[in-house]
Amino acid sequence: TLDRSLEGWVPEQIIQVQGESGIILEDYTAKELNVNIGEKVIGLRKLNGWIWCEKESNGEAGWVPRDHLKMDK
Repeated sequence: TLDRSLEGWVPEQIIQVQGESGIILEDYTAKELNVNIGEKVIGLRKLNGWIWCEKESNGEAGWVPRDHLKMDK
């Protein structure tokens, strides 16, 4: 942020760069989701090798690395 009160990683796909600053085009959180082997999640969005998922058991949501997931058949 301009006042440097918030900082963190944001994917460039959601930033419209304007000179030395930018405008965020959509809401974003970098929250990672803790998951256990065998736990079922619903994948809702893919971005840069990560998938935004919700746990089937309780609806908790966050980013999970794509290579940690297996499609359920």
